Amino acid sequence: MNKDYFTNLNYNFISNREKNNKKRLKCMFPDCNKKAVMSHTIPESAVLKILSNKDNVLYYPEIDNKTKKYLIGKTYTRKASVFPGFCNEHENHFSGYEKDGNFQDQSIVLQNLRVIYRNYSRWDNLKKTFNYHKKKYTEEIFKYQKEKIDFLNQYQKSDIKLMSIEDDIIEHINKNIDLCDYMIQKIHNEDLYPFLRTLNGDDNLISVGILEINIPLPLSLAGKSEFDINGKKFTIHLSVFSTNNKTILCFSYNLKYEKEFNTLLSQYKNDIEIIGFIESWMIYGTDDWFINPNEWDSYTKIKQDKILDLLKVQDYYPDKKLDFNIFDNARNYYNKS
Repeated sequence: MNKDYFTNLNYNFISNREKNNKKRLKCMFPDCNKKAVMSHTIPESAVLKILSNKDNVLYYPEIDNKTKKYLIGKTYTRKASVFPGFCNEHENHFSGYEKDGNFQDQSIVLQNLRVIYRNYSRWDNLKKTFNYHKKKYTEEIFKYQKEKIDFLNQYQKSDIKLMSIEDDIIEHINKNIDLCDYMIQKIHNEDLYPFLRTLNGDDNLISVGILEINIPLPLSLAGKSEFDINGKKFTIHLSVFSTNNKTILCFSYNLKYEKEFNTLLSQYKNDIEIIGFIESWMIYGTDDWFINPNEWDSYTKIKQDKILDLLKVQDYYPDKKLDFNIFDNARNYYNKS
């Protein structure tokens, strides 16, 4: 068990984590046991294909496993934002807005349920990966230590028994499994359960709102972030869909924070200020976004590096205004119109 062993252990973990994120398990809708398909968190036909370049390519931020820094990755519309979510039957619940881009269709209220289930799926799959590697590593370290002790017993004619194989790696894995359990429970209790109760008509806990601006953006996102308004912390799920001539923002939040949400939104007086809010969200809110490659390639290296470096900052909420503009072309479009 040398340096190469532990290097390979790390890369095997990353590889298995990615495989688990693509495994098609059962549908995540309650009480459904049908096989899940790869669901798009952001609609493919109505959004991603419009956002992509002529080759259906999109850029997105990803963590480099070696440097732990953000880089820009490349993907295709068929793979962008996918997770093993729902069966074909329950995928049809989103078809009202997903296929033809009718964002006034009532099915839009389900959009951020996708975001919640995707987050739940990520943590659940991460837990499965940690459990798998804990079992595998425990077996390997036990065998390794036992061979050493058996050799020592044979050489010294002793009877030493291996009582424990706990080490720093197993302790690290256990802490991460506990974190996964905490996050899964948190998402269930604070996000998923209230949303499903509201959808089923059992309670009125979650509000969903749509805001449109008449400016198309070269970006779409689907994420979740915390805010702190007047000392009250609350969570907002936000999906941003860019089309040919407008951008749609789909918010969902707990109704007990409606006053705080309205206070937050009232800070933004016009479409340009809403663009600033979206820019702040893609930096301080979520890294679950996709951008048109031609737009990204038009940025200076300084601007690209600044965006990627700021993604690592976790000290601010998305209502903090950036000290630079990202979407200059969108602002020019607004000024001309």
